[in-house]
Amino acid sequence: KDTKPRIAIVDFDVHHGNGTEACVRNLSPNMQPLPMPSSWCPRYEASYKPWLDEDDQKDTFFGSVQLYIGEHFYPGSGNDEVTTYDEETGTGINLCNIGLAPVGPGPCDATTRHRMSEKQKAIYCSQASAELRNKIESLLLPAIRSFQPTLLILSSGFDAHYDDIYHYLTEEDFAWMTERLCEVAVDECGAHGVISILEGGYSLSSPIKPPKLKKKIGITANKASPEKFQPPGSDPLTRYAQEPGDGGLVKSVLGHVAGLAGVPWWK
Repeated sequence: KDTKPRIAIVDFDVHHGNGTEACVRNLSPNMQPLPMPSSWCPRYEASYKPWLDEDDQKDTFFGSVQLYIGEHFYPGSGNDEVTTYDEETGTGINLCNIGLAPVGPGPCDATTRHRMSEKQKAIYCSQASAELRNKIESLLLPAIRSFQPTLLILSSGFDAHYDDIYHYLTEEDFAWMTERLCEVAVDECGAHGVISILEGGYSLSSPIKPPKLKKKIGITANKASPEKFQPPGSDPLTRYAQEPGDGGLVKSVLGHVAGLAGVPWWK
């Protein structure tokens, strides 16, 4: 017997997935404020845009992971929030927002960010990674387990990578997050599949200089001196098949695909 699918959509991007969230919220009948001048009396209109039928709101889950600084960072929404559909009243939506706190110099202080020492950058990456992993494990994954999806759709954005200007995640963070989402949705909940859609990321080349090449017995070896700092995250010359000079978008996509495939590295 065919059953209606239960769709979990997870958006990870440095900006809140407010557009997708609005679509999911409109699966439930609600009143939307009209964009009126502040001097006018508020006016509302009924809004209800189902996808399949009246049960859409209980069969759809939306999760979003993003940087949150209130009105100081576009679109100004997406702070920590977990809600569920109420079977008794037929109201509410299955939702989990995760707001990541800013660390280190941000996009408004590009000069300071550019001048940071490699050690300081590593510290910020460690802080950002710890918060991401803690909130994924404590908020998002339990919400997905409770929802029990039959299909997981990933809106995959990589502009929170440290090579870009906004935040300090690494390709290893994206690989870990992808793998954990797939493990919970597929292995634990029995979802039939995972669809990943590329959202964004800007850095095709890295501002971090690759290690100097060493020549040994006529063979070029791409190995940095152990005393020198390695860029945060995975070994840039071996794990996920990155090459020297690859930027955050390239490295993150490689890590993301490794997470989708469930492998710890690419040979």
